[in-house]
Amino acid sequence: MLEIPVPVKEILDAAVCPGDICLPSCYPVAENFEALQAGFRTHGITGENLTGTASGQWQPHWYVVALNGMDDPFFVDFSEAAKGYPVYYAPHGAGSWDASEVAPSAAAFIAYMRALETRFDDQAATLAWLRGHTDVEHNELWKEVYTNAADRTEEAATPVDMSEWIPGSIVITGLGENKLKLIQLLKETLQITNAAAMALSRQKEIIFRKGYLVHLKASLQQLEKMGAVAEFRADE
Repeated sequence: MLEIPVPVKEILDAAVCPGDICLPSCYPVAENFEALQAGFRTHGITGENLTGTASGQWQPHWYVVALNGMDDPFFVDFSEAAKGYPVYYAPHGAGSWDASEVAPSAAAFIAYMRALETRFDDQAATLAWLRGHTDVEHNELWKEVYTNAADRTEEAATPVDMSEWIPGSIVITGLGENKLKLIQLLKETLQITNAAAMALSRQKEIIFRKGYLVHLKASLQQLEKMGAVAEFRADE
């Protein structure tokens, strides 16, 4: 079993969600830490290793510690114990991982999140704190968080429902009337060949995606709109 460094585990235990969509909205529990790495370190279905040492690849020592409201990862490098485990951020969907440091250590990251959480209802205090503690001019994450805070209305943010932070899988039990579209979706999502997708479609049950319920809801809705029969099954 992977040994999680104490400073990193403290991030998971604190699990601070400041309220901004760009900042963490969910964290893994230590017992399911490795499950969150699927899609980053490993392929979510095949388990294939996705790490590499080339620029833009997910590096071998990177581990996700949190996701924001857009499923973008916050992560640490387990080889950086001497630095106190700085926390990095990279948006997904860019074709490569362009990591930027958002906190100089795990302890600082927790302190940053708590500072923003306590100031969330005070727009002026939030903006002042961001200007004083982060690089809102050049760091893309903090620039976006600052813009969000500046544009924020007085309406309170919707609280994060941590009850949906449940590990499990989407299982397809019926293809529905749009079989060809679903086969194409299987091919694209699972990154398999047409032949493999066709063979998979003949199975009584198809594991479509693995992860946490909060991240899989959109996929469930997509399958439902296509007429497929699918359900979320929590890990035992």
